[in-house]
Amino acid sequence: MAIKRIAVEQIRPGMFIANMKCGWLQHPFVKNRFKVGDSNDIHRLIEHGVREVYIDTDKGLDTCDSPTEAEVLIDITADLQSVSGQDRLVRDCVPASEEVRAAQKTKRSAMKTIAEVMQSVRLGRQIESEKVEHIVEEMFESVLRNSNVLLTLCRIRERHEHTYMHSIGVCALMLAFCQARALSPEQTRKAATGALLHDIGKTSLPNDVLDKPAPLDHAELIAVREHVTCGLQRLDESGINTEECRLVVGQHHERENGTGYPACLKGQDISSWGKMAAIADVYDAVTSNRPYRDAIGPADAVRDLYEASRYYFDRNLVEVFIKCIGIYPIGTLVRLESGLMGFVIDFEDGRLLEPVVRIVYDTNSKWFVSPRTIHLSARPDGESGNRIVGHENASEWRIDPALFWDHFSRPG
Repeated sequence: MAIKRIAVEQIRPGMFIANMKCGWLQHPFVKNRFKVGDSNDIHRLIEHGVREVYIDTDKGLDTCDSPTEAEVLIDITADLQSVSGQDRLVRDCVPASEEVRAAQKTKRSAMKTIAEVMQSVRLGRQIESEKVEHIVEEMFESVLRNSNVLLTLCRIRERHEHTYMHSIGVCALMLAFCQARALSPEQTRKAATGALLHDIGKTSLPNDVLDKPAPLDHAELIAVREHVTCGLQRLDESGINTEECRLVVGQHHERENGTGYPACLKGQDISSWGKMAAIADVYDAVTSNRPYRDAIGPADAVRDLYEASRYYFDRNLVEVFIKCIGIYPIGTLVRLESGLMGFVIDFEDGRLLEPVVRIVYDTNSKWFVSPRTIHLSARPDGESGNRIVGHENASEWRIDPALFWDHFSRPG
């Protein structure tokens, strides 16, 4: 397979698009992989904000002067490692194993609360501010103890739970993001409230649109985009007028290059709260299963966000976000120099490039091994090859993600 990354202006009919690298964009194509039929396909890509694509030259026409995917990925990996540095910006107060039960309880409470709030708004009532503030505070306390645990648990969800769990996931990410930027507790709570309510305007949409297992048509896309304006109206009706909250709700779909909505704002016209919300919103959306698309791995999501920061997201804030969650977030299946593979389960002393890994597979023997935990930062005598050389897709190796979740959700 010969994969090349090209600008949308270089596309011509007959090329095979292997990946549009824009999972956060709502576009009219049934799949992210297809052969370009005519100029109408190219026009639609441009119209919907796509700026770059990956083409497979084995399945379609080629173009000149484009680096291979291998070259691109090497450069990106080096950049990401440089960006992340060695240490996380957020230091955890308690080990992951000690926070699991409390975080599980918080997640259940948040799920119940946001479901009740959204259902109440759907029936024409005001947002129950006290309920929202209570759950934001509970989530804030969990993130202060150990942000990794709640962020990881929020990725466990059923497809039908997406609307509710997405709001919770974005809220948890915003809390950790604010913590990484050393913002005040007051600002953090207000921004997190906006994150929890960022999709409250979708209560005006019918379920058959929200849960549609296929791309939305033109009329449905227009209706969905109205959820931002509707969300601000719901805040007005409920007397929620804090600046941070309103900017999160009103700007989480704006993009640096002006291709976002509802106001097509560019660069400095977008507040830092809107920019942060956009990053958190996209990361949570692409790392969770949705009715019309399977999730991608957290490490792939980080890579995609970093690539997209050339056009869609604030590069400086994306770099802070990466320092917050790591280039190999908890739950990532990583491959070591030795050929062993395992899941990242913790960051000891916040060391991003040397996490704690639960080994489950040996690529040399192509077989599973008795699970064991390696602290990459410790580098014990006789333990060679303990350096991460890349991340892997668990399904491609037929590794059950339950091997990670079972360990992670078992306290101690």
